[in-house]
Amino acid sequence: MKLSVEALERLYATMVTIRRFDEKTVELFNAGLVKGTAHSYVGQEAVAAGACATLREDDSIVGNHRGHGHCIAKGARIDRMMAELMGRETGYCKGLGGSMHIADLDLNILGCNGIVAAGVPIGAGAALAAKLDGTDRVVISFFGDGGANQGTVHEAMNLAAVWKLPFIFLCENNKYALSTDASRTTAGAGTAARAVPASASANRIAVVKRSAGVLASAFVRASDTGAGTAVRSSVTGRGSTESCWWRTLSFVGPVNGGWPASIS
Repeated sequence: MKLSVEALERLYATMVTIRRFDEKTVELFNAGLVKGTAHSYVGQEAVAAGACATLREDDSIVGNHRGHGHCIAKGARIDRMMAELMGRETGYCKGLGGSMHIADLDLNILGCNGIVAAGVPIGAGAALAAKLDGTDRVVISFFGDGGANQGTVHEAMNLAAVWKLPFIFLCENNKYALSTDASRTTAGAGTAARAVPASASANRIAVVKRSAGVLASAFVRASDTGAGTAVRSSVTGRGSTESCWWRTLSFVGPVNGGWPASIS
């Protein structure tokens, strides 16, 4: 499927919105204004934009601790998101959830989660509900390469395969989890390969993101050859998509009480 210029422009705008939101989040965090902690999604914008662009309004997503981009790509309002980070009652969770727990059931954003990989079984439950309701809704759960080693991911992947759930396991593999090289913690060919024993279809998308221009081309690959196909096929089955990438900026979260001074 070839994307139109209009579609590319919309998704580029989504990626830029995510980038600007998290750049401002870093600024506000360093100023001591963000309530609690916050994890930047800078550099991963193409993944959320490409994946959520293939969804309908009644499809659901479950984010993780680095979930700002997931929410924005699914249609969340950035003013209410920022209010949540500031601990204000006008935030999505009335200021009580903070950065890692933004949710909006009206948009079928089932919540982000500060517990590593805890959103995956939640997504499996939502996918089971969609199937039992007799609908063609699908669910995407976002998790990282660190979360991929949690037992709950494997349990959910097994059940999704057994029950043939309309569920996409989307692993955003930055190759360092929070701070450790994946080669020191993870055996095998990657998370997508682990879906094969569970009889789930698997896609592995190699993405390197260093600039806005590269992000745009990365989105094309994420939407056309990976996540988009997975969304369509998951209605009758299940899928695992792994987006693998690396970048030079540390963006794992606050370091020594603050964020890096600049983002390149």
